[in-house]
Amino acid sequence: MMTQQKCSAFVHKYSLLLFFALCLFAFLIRVYDLSGTPAGMHADEASSAYNAYSLLKTGKDEHGVFLPLYFEAFNDYKHPFFIYSMIPSLFVFGLTNFGSRFTSVLFGMFGIILLYFIISRLFGKNAALLSAFFLAIMPWHLHHSRVAFEVISFSFLFLFGLLCFYKGFEKKHWFFFSAILFGISLYSYGIARLFIPLFLLGITWIYRTELFTEKYRTTFFLCVFIFLTVAAASYYNSFFGHANARFAVVSIFYRTETPLTMFFLNYFSHFSPEYLFFSGDIQINNHITGWGQLPHYALLFVPLGILFLWKQRYRREAQMVLLWLLLFPVAASFTYGDLPHAARSFIGAPAFAIVMSLGLISLFHIVDQNALFRTRISSLSQSRIFSIFLMIIILIILLETVFFLYSYFVIYRETSADYWLAFAPETAQYMESVRSMYDNIYLSKKGLDLFYISLLYYLNADPAQYQSFGIESFGYQYCDMDTCINESQHNMYVFRGFELTIKGTHNIYYTTNDKIAVKFFG
Repeated sequence: MMTQQKCSAFVHKYSLLLFFALCLFAFLIRVYDLSGTPAGMHADEASSAYNAYSLLKTGKDEHGVFLPLYFEAFNDYKHPFFIYSMIPSLFVFGLTNFGSRFTSVLFGMFGIILLYFIISRLFGKNAALLSAFFLAIMPWHLHHSRVAFEVISFSFLFLFGLLCFYKGFEKKHWFFFSAILFGISLYSYGIARLFIPLFLLGITWIYRTELFTEKYRTTFFLCVFIFLTVAAASYYNSFFGHANARFAVVSIFYRTETPLTMFFLNYFSHFSPEYLFFSGDIQINNHITGWGQLPHYALLFVPLGILFLWKQRYRREAQMVLLWLLLFPVAASFTYGDLPHAARSFIGAPAFAIVMSLGLISLFHIVDQNALFRTRISSLSQSRIFSIFLMIIILIILLETVFFLYSYFVIYRETSADYWLAFAPETAQYMESVRSMYDNIYLSKKGLDLFYISLLYYLNADPAQYQSFGIESFGYQYCDMDTCINESQHNMYVFRGFELTIKGTHNIYYTTNDKIAVKFFG
């Protein structure tokens, strides 16, 4: 019969084998049908991929800027780290959905591995293996490991920097790598510019006893200098450049007259059970229909994990995780609308994986101790109770994982197709097939303003040609559909189905219903 002690010894003995098996499983569920799930390519994905492809081919972004620090894209100025990191994948796999998303898979996998080594140092191998496992199957993390959104690169850099920080107490040169990685993370995602300095201030306070001793003091101040040096361009662009272009649009200071009230409402919404365990992000691009950001059984593990951390609050390892949990929604809470936001609060996903693992270990301990009955039943019966409980927990986790994977790869693939612009490839292909038959092809400024990037992406358009001559050089122009349609000319007009009541000569439909996504008239 199994007891907690025997279970712990088994995991410890075969930890390396179990970790390799976990990594293989995590990798397989991240690369399976990577091109087709989600079914389509979001405009932000296509933008990042095409700019990386443009760099690969010409050394310039889509606007012709040589090796830019920030990418203008849709005037929201994307961060550089993720786009530059996509280049090797595009070189190997080409400008395809798989090639565009494979970089996210790698960042997601490295994040799982890094979390394992961090928690192995702080709480032991059992907690490390469970933390890595929960992160691997977490809806929040799995989804963002499969789409070409820049937030996954921030999580990777943060975890890498955190691991180097703890290794620095063994060999001081790791502190320098930590400072560099934390500094680089500011160029991965906008949220990092607030989260990282707040976290570094907090962790410095937690470990102040060591960091300000004679042994580490000089190294610490050198690391501060290195971090500020690396971070300088990011903060300069935030205040004097375009790095905060997106934030200026979604900021609570810009969008509401009561920013302080809105901040606290936003902040606590990220801890709501509805968000974490049941419904998730309101935007279907950021969550799986019918699932929260965490699996349902986390509703039991998370409170127990937080209770464990609170009881251990005098340990610095526990203080670090609690700090992480307190800070993960802060930056997102300064934004307006569509909150709680899974991408802007994504840095909390690894923290919740840690909490879940500690909660499950605490639960095992409670059952194994069997405090209510240990004086009334034999040790053999206690062992049987623990074995039965262990099997029930394993069965629940396995069944929920199977149901979630089915939901993701079958149900979500269908229900979210339109939100991921699954109609875009067919639209681009049809436009290209009839282009030579018309004098001009006009795209609607209103309904298809961002479609140019999907067109460039799916046509593998020559970046040098686009940089020099624009979309017009490929035979396409933008205009206002209300004024530019001229039936006396031999032109093709392309617009969204909701724009005009005019009957299309050719229609492309949404994949999930019989409504028209795009109309062609000409």
